[in-house]
Amino acid sequence: MKKGRENLCKAVILCFWLVVWQMLAAGIGHSILFAGPVQVIGKLVQLLVTSDFWKVLLCSTGRILSGILLAFVMGTGLGILSAFFPWLEKFLQIPVNVLQAIPVACYAVLLLIWYGSDPLTVMITFVIVFPNLYFQTMAGIRDVDESLLEMAEVYHFCPGDKALYLYRPAMHSHIRGAAQSAVGNAWKAGVAAEIIGLPSWSIGERIYMAKVYLNTAELFAWTAALVCVSWIMGGLLLKLLDRVFTMPVVGKRPGGCAPPESFDRWNLQVTDLRKSYGEKSLWGEQPLNCTFRGGGTYALMAPSGAGKTTLFRILAGLETPDAGWVNWEREAPLGGTKETPDIAIAFEEKRFVENLTLEDNLKLVGISWETVKQDCLELLSEEELRKPLSQYSLGMGHRAEVLRCMLSPASVLLLDEPFNGMDETMRKKAAEFIKKRKKGRLLLCITHKREEAALLQAEILKKNWNFS
Repeated sequence: MKKGRENLCKAVILCFWLVVWQMLAAGIGHSILFAGPVQVIGKLVQLLVTSDFWKVLLCSTGRILSGILLAFVMGTGLGILSAFFPWLEKFLQIPVNVLQAIPVACYAVLLLIWYGSDPLTVMITFVIVFPNLYFQTMAGIRDVDESLLEMAEVYHFCPGDKALYLYRPAMHSHIRGAAQSAVGNAWKAGVAAEIIGLPSWSIGERIYMAKVYLNTAELFAWTAALVCVSWIMGGLLLKLLDRVFTMPVVGKRPGGCAPPESFDRWNLQVTDLRKSYGEKSLWGEQPLNCTFRGGGTYALMAPSGAGKTTLFRILAGLETPDAGWVNWEREAPLGGTKETPDIAIAFEEKRFVENLTLEDNLKLVGISWETVKQDCLELLSEEELRKPLSQYSLGMGHRAEVLRCMLSPASVLLLDEPFNGMDETMRKKAAEFIKKRKKGRLLLCITHKREEAALLQAEILKKNWNFS
């Protein structure tokens, strides 16, 4: 109903401006100076029934589309590379800015002299579209949430998954915006190049000839035709981009592995650790020294800002300490040659690919959904599991974080305020789940509540931070 009203409103507005156009034409009273819509539509109908019209339209569209596609390939490709390699961005900065600043007419004259009229339209279209796509691609890559990149590092996302599920959504709005302006600008610049170069079988050639013979109605008819084609091409391109950037692909991948039933035990020794942010030194004047026994459960309790989360980030390799060492020692190894353990984190804030369900997010970290679905139902309902993570509340998000962390194959588990947003009943259920799925692994939990530490049967490490 609403869409119908919107379409009716658009039709009324279109009719209004057609009437204004016709009145202007009648007021001028000379078809050579200004053709009205009746004349233009009549001329367009005459052109539509000729084979030459369609050949011209096809040839011009092919040239302009070739330039757009070339700009998309090079603009997005170089934009991605420049986003990851700053030296390349600096190297390309001057030529790309020059491309963007020079008027189209200058390019057209130079390229006409160098290459002739045949490739002119393709080159001009490329030059117009490329810079914006290049800059917008870089902006999209750099728009990725850093917290999601950290999550991907912790859970060992492969480069392909990072590209599909982190970078692709972030690029969508930027590339779409660039494409919206690209098509219109490409047609304007491309047809202008055709008018200058006059390649055979081109809209620009037909507009130029209509001008020469003072056939204003035909000039307007060709202009109306290119506006329509530009509008159709722009709509199709945006639909294609929306499909490419939003198409779900996780569900098609293999299910992954079941969580193992036993794990290596790792002892942790933190020695003389220091970390400062500006003038603020964490852990007080003395460096941090602490020991965690393999298989133990520890609750870190200290005021906000004491450095609990920072310690977790250092253990996970997300930050580097200013001084000191983190030493891991494997006891009773079950095999393998790793010098450090795999670590899983239940983050304080929700960190997921939010347009996907928990099932798909678990598949991304290599967990078999078929083997863990019943475990997930202990903390989330069937209805909640069907929802994308973007619809999860605070408490639901923390339960999902706990599930991913505890069901992972990591040998060390870090839980950062895992019970936030949960009521008393759910906290008890989550604590029982954590204890059941711990299976001899080293577990560190940040909490401000002694009763939460008690639920986990954790050894409490308090505010002085010198635990050894």
